[in-house]
Amino acid sequence: FGVNDLTAEGLASITPNPANSQFTLQLTDLLAGSYYFTLYNALGQPVKQEPVTQTSTIIQRNNLSAGIYFWQLTQGNKIVEKGKVVME
Repeated sequence: FGVNDLTAEGLASITPNPANSQFTLQLTDLLAGSYYFTLYNALGQPVKQEPVTQTSTIIQRNNLSAGIYFWQLTQGNKIVEKGKVVME
């Protein structure tokens, strides 16, 4: 993951960012197939994974502590989008 962590496609975005109790993963287009959203902590460990079946998916914070998290949207073994979200 790098500082310029948005891919050229612009397929997905997260709002609000920074987030409090939840955030919304918004897809511009939902192509056929299964997507998975994975959230990683600063050490690169996966802390949350959810299937994505709609263009708008609410992700609950649950017990995640404040800090910077990195996310990936994958389809099969391919990363289709990635970014970061700040938890307040």
